[in-house]
Amino acid sequence: MSHRQPSLFGDDQPDLFGPAPVQPQVYRVKPQHVINRFIEFDAELREAGVWPWDARRREEVRRRTWPYLLGKLREIGCEAEADHWQAVMAAHAERLDGLTPPDEEPAGA
Repeated sequence: MSHRQPSLFGDDQPDLFGPAPVQPQVYRVKPQHVINRFIEFDAELREAGVWPWDARRREEVRRRTWPYLLGKLREIGCEAEADHWQAVMAAHAERLDGLTPPDEEPAGA
């Protein structure tokens, strides 16, 4: 028997999902969302006579949260706003560092 066997997988099938987008959709944070968060921090810290958070929370906010939010503002081209909020938060931190007594060490530590 000499008959021709068709391709095991058939002919090339066109893409079922259409062409891929040229540039993938990327979420871009809205500047006002980040600025609103800084406004909340500003209001809370402006009224505070000492740091309103324990040492662990202070470190988290100062080393992670604020730099992350400032980076997002810079990433979307809001350099002036980032510089402004960086200066405001640094001023609050300096003032509150001077007014807040050191945290007590837990017993048995």
